Amino acid sequence: MACWTAIGWLYYTWQAVRAVRAEPRHDELGGIQVTQAIAEVKQAIMRGKA
Repeated sequence: MACWTAIGWLYYTWQAVRAVRAEPRHDELGGIQVTQAIAEVKQAIMRGKA
């Protein structure tokens, strides 16, 4: 289970980084996207541990 959690975390982190890099301007919007992605990953990890 921990292995899948790590893979999921890496996948979502990669997607968040790609989303920010694809954004032409690095402003609050990119930061919000990353923050939301990290929050979703944390929630997924908590669900996985439950």
